Amino acid sequence: MNRLVKIIVFSCFWICSGSAVLAQSDKSLDSLISAASLKVYSQPRQAIALGMQYYKLSKNNIPAKISTLLVIGNGYAAGNDYEKAIKYVSEANALAAASEDRINQLRTLGFLASQYLRLEMNKKALVYLNDADQIAKTSKIPDSMRYLRGNIYLLKGLVYKHNLDCDFAVSHFNKAIFEFRNQPRNKFARANIAQAYNQKGFCLIEKRPSDSAKASFENAIKSAKENNSQSIIANSLMGLGVINGLEKNPKQAIVYLNQSREIAEKLQLAELKSEVYLNLSKNYLAVNDLVNHRKYEQLNMETASKMNDKQNKVLSKVFKNDRSAEDKNFENDRKDYLYVIGFLLFFILLYIGFIAYKTNRKKKKLKEMKQNSGA
Repeated sequence: MNRLVKIIVFSCFWICSGSAVLAQSDKSLDSLISAASLKVYSQPRQAIALGMQYYKLSKNNIPAKISTLLVIGNGYAAGNDYEKAIKYVSEANALAAASEDRINQLRTLGFLASQYLRLEMNKKALVYLNDADQIAKTSKIPDSMRYLRGNIYLLKGLVYKHNLDCDFAVSHFNKAIFEFRNQPRNKFARANIAQAYNQKGFCLIEKRPSDSAKASFENAIKSAKENNSQSIIANSLMGLGVINGLEKNPKQAIVYLNQSREIAEKLQLAELKSEVYLNLSKNYLAVNDLVNHRKYEQLNMETASKMNDKQNKVLSKVFKNDRSAEDKNFENDRKDYLYVIGFLLFFILLYIGFIAYKTNRKKKKLKEMKQNSGA
């Protein structure tokens, strides 16, 4: 069931209210970016197009550029295009670091951690997550941005789910929910609390009885509907379907799973479609519907194969880019090292030359003294 946790889309986690981050920016652009960010869950392609458009309008407004890059990155993340998601948000992260914008660093570092986590590159994810955690601890975070702390708890919960156990992970999901609840008027906190309930539900899904998992998914759906977060609704419906399947209630499981399938196919959520097809296949077999069992079994294999091919290509490119960056850093370090060595060698040779000069002068002077004394 570990894979169920990985498939959640991390779209709006790291998009924040424009009015807080873009306090000095043009208010109309601020409003446009904020509106575009809310389309990430329901209309990711449109969110990307708007982000590209508003990026051009941002010109020299660095906070606005960072926000538009995050909208674009989140849009690609919603469509499972990890390579482009990482590309655009890495650019945003570089801008935030260069301008020492700690709030935007929290957003970009957290987003990058979430994407590497989705690629199951947990060590890489922890590097970014620990950097974000350090900034959160050492920087003054406005109350309006408290939900960013909730995001960090949420991602740490996922890491602990993979590396430790569900009980420890759930405690972090609960901390995230607490942070989000403290900002009931913040639309992004409201969007993110649905994610937290969703993650908690998947973590609890195998526990018996499963009432707590059901409650988490129902809370996730309720919160997601407030923001029309279709991808979260689809994930939660699948979670309810999985629970009903585990409880030997395949007919109700099929109802939930088909509701999830319709949304996943509409939004082209490849990972979710694969899981839904797999669970539909199992539950149709449980009701002796062999036609639909074979249909969804085949769809699952086809979707999973395409998804694995795509992910392998992305991983290859990500590793290549990371290696390229490491090689570039190594080359820069090597050049610095050579400069230092050259500088030291120059002074050593200069010192040796000075000593030789002094020694020769001393010998010459002694020789002259001997000659004078002999005369």
